Amino acid sequence: TIDVTEIGHFSQTVKFTGADLSIVLVQDTKALSEVVVTGVGVATSKKKTAFAVESITADKLPAAPTADVGNALVGKIAGAQISSVNGSPGSPTNIVLRGINTIRNGTQPMILLDGVEVRATGLESLDLTNVERIEVIQGAASASIYGAQGANGVIQLFSKRGKAGKLNIDVSSSYGSNQLLNIGDVNKSKFHSFNTNASGEVINSGGAVMQFDPVTGSYLTNPVFNLISATSIANKAYDKNLVWYDHYKMFFQKANTFNNSVSISGSRDKFDFSIVASENKQETVFKNNGDFSRRNFSANIGVELAKGLRLRSTTQIVSTKSTQLDPTGRNMFYAINNSRPFANYEQRDEAGLHSPYFGDATGVNGYNFNYITENAKVKDLTVDVVQSFNLNYKFKKFFEFDAKYGLNRSALNSRYQIAEQSKSEGAAFWEYWAEYYSPRNSYGVPTQSSESGEINQGDYITLFQNLNAQATIRLNFQEDFKINIPLQSTTLVGWDYRKRNYTEFVTYGTDAPDFTPYNATNMGNFKVASDYVENFTTYGFLINQRFDWGEIGGISAGLRSDYSSAFGGGSKPFTFPRGDAFIR
Repeated sequence: TIDVTEIGHFSQTVKFTGADLSIVLVQDTKALSEVVVTGVGVATSKKKTAFAVESITADKLPAAPTADVGNALVGKIAGAQISSVNGSPGSPTNIVLRGINTIRNGTQPMILLDGVEVRATGLESLDLTNVERIEVIQGAASASIYGAQGANGVIQLFSKRGKAGKLNIDVSSSYGSNQLLNIGDVNKSKFHSFNTNASGEVINSGGAVMQFDPVTGSYLTNPVFNLISATSIANKAYDKNLVWYDHYKMFFQKANTFNNSVSISGSRDKFDFSIVASENKQETVFKNNGDFSRRNFSANIGVELAKGLRLRSTTQIVSTKSTQLDPTGRNMFYAINNSRPFANYEQRDEAGLHSPYFGDATGVNGYNFNYITENAKVKDLTVDVVQSFNLNYKFKKFFEFDAKYGLNRSALNSRYQIAEQSKSEGAAFWEYWAEYYSPRNSYGVPTQSSESGEINQGDYITLFQNLNAQATIRLNFQEDFKINIPLQSTTLVGWDYRKRNYTEFVTYGTDAPDFTPYNATNMGNFKVASDYVENFTTYGFLINQRFDWGEIGGISAGLRSDYSSAFGGGSKPFTFPRGDAFIR
């Protein structure tokens, strides 16, 4: 009989009859959760590691409608601080695994996909339905194995592979809704201390009743009150000429999320495959602020080229579209939190347009965010490609060589357009144009309505390449040399190379014409704002030796040395020595 075993799979005992054998091991997902690769370089039982490596299998990840790897990790890793930056769809996840490492690099951990670093594409763009398991390192082992790039911790994703058996086809659809919760009904005061007449109407300094001017869409005079007076008490209701409005209800909404996915997978003889196509559509929790959509295509294909030699290709193509004008909602919050509660943001002037400003009466910083959404539009189109090739060769059970090459490209095309605003009487009166409180980067500084209007076009491309190779020698003194001691030796030698190229080209045009439609060639001013290129290269090697004495204990030591173009010519490599031990 022949005993066939593999880490993370059910063992099989097969009777040898002299004929050729074809043996396919079935994956043991329970055992797989107890085996880790990240931080140790080779598949190792979690019991034999002296540092924390969290392993999260697919069944422990939340089901859609999350559909976002970053948000799926919230609350799943002990000691880690993982939170959504804001409630906007497609926004990055803030991840703190080891604290703030440097001012420049912040807290962002290294992201690996099937052993290859993904630098240009964020977790928020990767498809959750294609993830088999996730491993996370928070300790110093991340830097000692992966170098300076892993100093903030490491998150490694393992994509799904085809499994032996019948062809498997899965179709999934889900719906969800999100909303901002106002716990405790936090709001602005429903009472005021303004001067009023005998009828309880708020009056201005001249004694006239405060009135809304329909031409400019604003209040042209101010209410009177004395903040430092002992008799100034906010006990008068907004129930006469000035009415109280719930500004949060005016701008907040329930946001719908739709997810659809189709996956096909299978395995036969020396070939396995897993193909996943998915679509995610999300609305923003802020009214009239745009929406977000993402389409993912993933293919994981493996083939055995010869005995012990296997080639695997992993492909992910991501297409995202965002029309979110203010992705964080910060500008909107600033506007409404700096205005008094009688500002009616839904009110329009006599021309049917929103006014940019309701006057000093409602607050000197209380501009109208609805005016921004009425006059400014944005379209962000991003295409991400994550491609990796893995060549693995196993000779007997002693030696293994593994080489991986990964290419990650992200191309963002962003177009931001502000309309010409000469039709707004309020903008001309207050000299308040959309460019002044723009939630996106604006170059226009109009001094009159005829100078308003802007088109910004930006192309941002990041190309990242990662090549790594490692050789592993495993020896079992009891089985291989017939020496009656439970000693196992694992020697790992590795080398990797990383190169990042970033290009940025941004143009803008201001002073739009008074006709529509128009494009950048019709603008009164046109300039190149940025034409920038940045290159970064790093490479290094890793040596690690591990000895295990059965299941009782073990010791490991090694070092990693990195060279970087950021260090400058003639600089010395940055070396990370490491060592650990465990006793059970």
